[in-house]
Amino acid sequence: MGRKIICTILLVLIFLSLIIIVPIQLLLIQSISLTNINKSLSFTYAPSSPSIVEKLSINADKANVEIKYIDPNVDYYILIEVNITMIGVNIRGKSYEDYFDIQWDELNSPVSFTMEVISDEWLNPSLWIKKELNIVVYLRKDVTFDISATLNEGNVDLSIPFMVLINNIKINTTKGDISFNLNHCILQGNISCNSETGDLTLFTYNIQCTQDEIWNFTTEEGDLNIEIYQYNEIGANITGSIDIKALNLIYIDSSSNIGTLFTFPYSQWTAQGKIVTGFNDPVFFGNGFYISSSDFPATSNFNMVFYTSGYYDLELRNNYN
Repeated sequence: MGRKIICTILLVLIFLSLIIIVPIQLLLIQSISLTNINKSLSFTYAPSSPSIVEKLSINADKANVEIKYIDPNVDYYILIEVNITMIGVNIRGKSYEDYFDIQWDELNSPVSFTMEVISDEWLNPSLWIKKELNIVVYLRKDVTFDISATLNEGNVDLSIPFMVLINNIKINTTKGDISFNLNHCILQGNISCNSETGDLTLFTYNIQCTQDEIWNFTTEEGDLNIEIYQYNEIGANITGSIDIKALNLIYIDSSSNIGTLFTFPYSQWTAQGKIVTGFNDPVFFGNGFYISSSDFPATSNFNMVFYTSGYYDLELRNNYN
């Protein structure tokens, strides 16, 4: 009986050791085969003969792009920083150039940055522990830009700060979120934004316009979160065509010189989840409705059409202090 107990204990110990040792060995083998690539690149644009409006184009297969403005006490108009982090198998002895074709064209207009994936290995998730591509674009505040960005996959974040003059903005992603933050800036061009599967976010605070504006926002499967705070006169009319799956809208103004007309062609009005102050009662037509501020039309106006048959939530406050 004693021998049986001892044998049983030995078998249990052997079994437990195998459970512990074999995974450790596998992890060691895998860690030995794992390697990493960390690379930082930078590109600058400093024209000898600047244009009234500088044009910038960003194109990437897969990356997160952040566009921000910096003070003008630098000797360049544009600085692009690219940070690549890769941890995986089968990359020993390789560099980032085995996976990406990066092109920087500062001699033509628009100035263009392109980052293309050239290796099928990059698309195989089983080969990677971590892979990140981050592109940060720095633009001088005292330069007016046309900005265009096209991504197959990745998020785009654009912030335009106090008194910066911006021309046209055009952002397209196949898979990724797009975020705009327009804070006390001056617009003299149109805004176009499209994401097939991502969410869109637009935040504006006391923007100014030098001419009538057209805004187009489209997402096939995503939502739009939009917040408009306007306490100063706009200076022009803003017309929007917005095609989305779902909508969260906050609109607040405090001036009788700002009028608002929001149209929902495919949505049914319900009082639930709506905060409405200083607006007329909704007017119904076909399958939809429109709602206007009590001072519409005014000197400057927001006139936006929201094509959504899904969920929407509204907080609308006109002449609100």
